[in-house]
Amino acid sequence: KVLICHERYEPDVGGGGEIIIHNTAVHLQGLGVDVQVICAGDPAIESVDGIPTRRLPMSRYRFNLAAKQVTEMARSADLIQTYNYHACLPALAAGRRTGKPVVCGIMGLFRDAWSSMRGPLLGPLFQAFEKYLLLRDYDQLYFLSEYSRQDGIHLGVDPARSFVASPGVDGDRFRPAEVKQ
Repeated sequence: KVLICHERYEPDVGGGGEIIIHNTAVHLQGLGVDVQVICAGDPAIESVDGIPTRRLPMSRYRFNLAAKQVTEMARSADLIQTYNYHACLPALAAGRRTGKPVVCGIMGLFRDAWSSMRGPLLGPLFQAFEKYLLLRDYDQLYFLSEYSRQDGIHLGVDPARSFVASPGVDGDRFRPAEVKQ
């Protein structure tokens, strides 16, 4: 049993990460893995494509404080799969409380870009928070590319506890362009 813990989940999409997470859940379920999701959002949405979800009526930022609810669901799981940013801390707390392993997927690292995104005062705080989350005691961390993994290692990630799991693309969704005349 895998508990996926993320700040958002389909159909609440803020970027490509939620799509990767949903595809992962669907793929795991197709392999016979019992998958459940906990996230922030509308509690009326109880499943997506057959994946059961528990949505907490709170903002994705407040989800950082949802350790109690994540722990409740983690008790019946074998593994907690989380992702950066706002689900890492409650997932880690749940893992410690239940003795379940926690794997963290790193969807992206912004590093120095935080200053241009959040300004010279808040940018360094966001950058420090990103590094803090990255260096927590996860059982494993995975990155979407070797480039991103090396970036994480440069920030202090233990190479022995990290690996790359690149998402694939459904080739049937794309066709060669027609020949231009």
